[in-house]
Amino acid sequence: MTQTPQGWPDNRPPTGWSPTPLGSGGVPTGPDPRQPLGAPRPSSTTIGDYAPPRSKAPWFIGLAVAVVAVLIAVGATLPPDFFGAPAASPSPSQSASPALPGQPFGSSDERLQGRWEVRNHRWTASGVEVELWLAVDSGSLDFSFVAFSNTDQDAEVIYPSPGADGPAFDLNPVNAGEERTGWLFFPIQHADLTLILSEGWGQSQLSALVIPA
Repeated sequence: MTQTPQGWPDNRPPTGWSPTPLGSGGVPTGPDPRQPLGAPRPSSTTIGDYAPPRSKAPWFIGLAVAVVAVLIAVGATLPPDFFGAPAASPSPSQSASPALPGQPFGSSDERLQGRWEVRNHRWTASGVEVELWLAVDSGSLDFSFVAFSNTDQDAEVIYPSPGADGPAFDLNPVNAGEERTGWLFFPIQHADLTLILSEGWGQSQLSALVIPA
């Protein structure tokens, strides 16, 4: 005998009600009671899902920088003519000028320039014979010579006289482009002395050379 469901008025089912059909084995065929009701929950998301795709530009830039650095390092070790380019030859202005003989001298206003040197000297019992060479490069030189001993602070100034060992040194003025060689004698004790070249009669000292004892 079928029992009438409780809770309805006069214990009768409502119009159109029918029991849930049973499937095989007497199990109702309705929704699975183990599944949650309602629409399925969406899959979980993170903020990373909305980030734009990562660019590969930094990787390519780093690779290009590394390649350029390698090329520069290799190029620095190659010889200058590796690519067929001839090495630059020094210009004429870079060539060293040949050294001129003698010690330079000149006036303070640069109107006079020249060179001179002691080419030989001989000591005697009464003094020293000196062979001098002098050249004027610019201007005109009106000159004189004096000497004094280096061992005596109060030594007097010694003036020369013509040398006896060869042609005497001509004391007349020397013009630009001219050279002069000759001998002078200085009556002085045997000791190191300083020979001074002056413009005129000692008005302006131009240069000095030491003659060893």
